Amino acid sequence: MPFPAPSTSSTAAAARSKSMLSLLSLLFLVFSLAIYPASWVFAHYYVGNKTACFSDVCNHVKANKFSSIRKNLALFYSFLALTAVLALAAKYITSIRRFAAIRPLRKSTVNLGEIIWFTLAMFTVVFAVPATNWAAFYSIKEPQAAKGKWQWIHVIFEVLAWLSGDAASVILGLAFLPATKYSAVNDALGLPYSSTARVHGWLGFGALWVVLSHVTTGLLDEQWDSPGFLTLLFVPVQDEEGNSPWGDENYLFVFGNWAVISLIVVVLTSLKVVRRNAYNVFYLAHFLVILVVLFSYFHSSMSIFFAIPGE
Repeated sequence: MPFPAPSTSSTAAAARSKSMLSLLSLLFLVFSLAIYPASWVFAHYYVGNKTACFSDVCNHVKANKFSSIRKNLALFYSFLALTAVLALAAKYITSIRRFAAIRPLRKSTVNLGEIIWFTLAMFTVVFAVPATNWAAFYSIKEPQAAKGKWQWIHVIFEVLAWLSGDAASVILGLAFLPATKYSAVNDALGLPYSSTARVHGWLGFGALWVVLSHVTTGLLDEQWDSPGFLTLLFVPVQDEEGNSPWGDENYLFVFGNWAVISLIVVVLTSLKVVRRNAYNVFYLAHFLVILVVLFSYFHSSMSIFFAIPGE
């Protein structure tokens, strides 16, 4: 028995529903894309604003950090813009898409597009960010280097701690970018989930190494002034009266330490052996990223500027 033909009214309702869904999808995509330039504008003009800072170290209100933070923001968002251009080129230009899809490793699905993007990302983090700010940071501490024979080593460690902190903020911002299976931005750019998920994992491990270098140089810098410097990881600095007022760099290492511990747990539970044998552990541990962002912000205000687009 033949099925009855759908009525004209039901067909029109289905068409309206589909049109409304398409409109909502388009609006959501526009909103998702607008977050990126809006975040840059907000962060750029928020630098120097002394209100609404809840960090122990409000870097963005220190005059000697204005330029470096804005340079880092320019590098970060320029790299995101370059990513979008390259992704769209691969999406619409066949020759570029085929080149990016080449798999240089015989027994791996890793392609050239992923390798090139990750290489550019690490170059930006490890070389471009430090190179942009090295001269400015060193000039601040150069007079101190002339005070003693070995004082310049102290200055080098301190400058490296600053630079690695900037690099850590940038790579964590990249790692926080959407890597989910259903992402309006990634779909619009033609980025497959397999690639975004894989690169997200690489960025996570890269972020851990950059963060550990920040911790190491920070502790090497601090040991010049504090013989018991390792206690700073768990106990806030106290003044002569035994107090530890907030906002005076007394909790710098404590919250930095807890951010690192949270990140270590997230990264270690992301190992393939954990994902395959205890997926729920991997899934639930990823919620610790919230603590990574929160503790990083309490540690230093500038870290939140690079996390905004991914949050």
